[in-house]
Amino acid sequence: PYIVKPSAEGSGMGISQSAIVHTFDELQARAKQTLKEYQQPIIVQKFISGREFTIGVVESSDGLIAMKPIEISPQQANLENFTYGYHTKEQADKLVEFIPVNGELETQLKALAIDAFNAIECRDAARIDIRLSPTGTPYFLEINPLPHLHPKIGDFCRSAQASEISYTDLLSMIVHNAANRFAIT
Repeated sequence: PYIVKPSAEGSGMGISQSAIVHTFDELQARAKQTLKEYQQPIIVQKFISGREFTIGVVESSDGLIAMKPIEISPQQANLENFTYGYHTKEQADKLVEFIPVNGELETQLKALAIDAFNAIECRDAARIDIRLSPTGTPYFLEINPLPHLHPKIGDFCRSAQASEISYTDLLSMIVHNAANRFAIT
C-alpha cells in the first residue's frame, strides 16, 4: 500500500485511513481528491505498517539532545492500518496511548533522530517521526522543524516531559540556542 498526503500541512492534515491506497485506481482518485482539497503538491510514499515513534531533538549549549522516544500506540486500531492523522490527534486521549521507550530501542531511535536532524540541517529543535516495520526495520517518516510547543498536547513536549526536561527549560534551550547563533544577548 501507499499513503497519499498533502506536502505542506501540519498536525496530520490529510492523513487518515482513506489516505492509504492499494491499487492504481485508488491512488489516482485519492491524489485528485487531495490536490483539489488542499491546493498544493502531494506526497505519495510507501505506507509502512508497524509501531510509530516520535522523538524530539533540541540543540543546547552542549550540542544536540535527542529526547526520550515516545511510542504512539493505538488503543483500538490495529497497527497494520494505523494512521496518526488529524482526527486521531484531535481525540488522542481516547484513541492512542503515549508510551516512553527505553533500552536498546531508545538508543537506536535517538541515533536515527540525530542523524535525520543533521542530514536535513535543522536548527534549534525538531520532531522526528519513525515507524518500525513488523520485521523491526526502522523507517524515517518525516521531520517537523517547527514542532508543536503546546505543553499538554504537543508530541515534542511529550518527548521532553518523558526526558524530565521541564517546559520552561525546553523553551529556554530553544531560545538561548537561537540567540547565541545570532549573538543576541
